[in-house]
Amino acid sequence: MSPAGKEAAAANMARIRAERTKAVNEPTWESLHAVFAHLIADEANRLPDLIGLRQAVYQRDDTRETIDHLLILQDAAARDRNLIPEEKWRGITAPVMIVASGKDHGVYQETATSIAALIPNAEVFEMPEVRHWPHFEDPDSFNPAVLAFLNK
Repeated sequence: MSPAGKEAAAANMARIRAERTKAVNEPTWESLHAVFAHLIADEANRLPDLIGLRQAVYQRDDTRETIDHLLILQDAAARDRNLIPEEKWRGITAPVMIVASGKDHGVYQETATSIAALIPNAEVFEMPEVRHWPHFEDPDSFNPAVLAFLNK
C-alpha cells in the first residue's frame, strides 16, 4: 500500500519531517489535521476521534522525546541505507499485490508503478480515490481485493 523503499524524494521527506515535528511540538487540532490531509484524501474520512487520538499520543512527553527516532526514515542517510535496489525487487518470487493509491503523493505512485514492473509476480490494484491509507478510506474496495489475492 502506498509503497516506498525504491527511491526517496527529498521534498517529501522534508515535508513529512516538518509536519510531524510541528504536530508533536504544537499538537493543535490544526497541525494534526494537516498530517491527516496527507494520509486521507476525503475530508469526511478524517474522523475527529482519529485526529483526537493522534493528538493525545503527540502530547505525550515520550513522543516528543522520541520523534527523531520515529522519523528516522525521513533522514536522507538512513533512507538511502534502507532503499531496496532493483535487483532485490526483481528477486521477489512470491506473488505481490501492490495497492496504488491514486491521490497519494507522486513518489508513492511512481514506486507502485516501477516496482510492479520489476517484481515478476506482481499485480497492481488501483484505488484512484484514496491517499496513503487505502485500507481505511475504502475498505469496501480494499478488503475484497485483498481477500481475493490471498485466496489465490
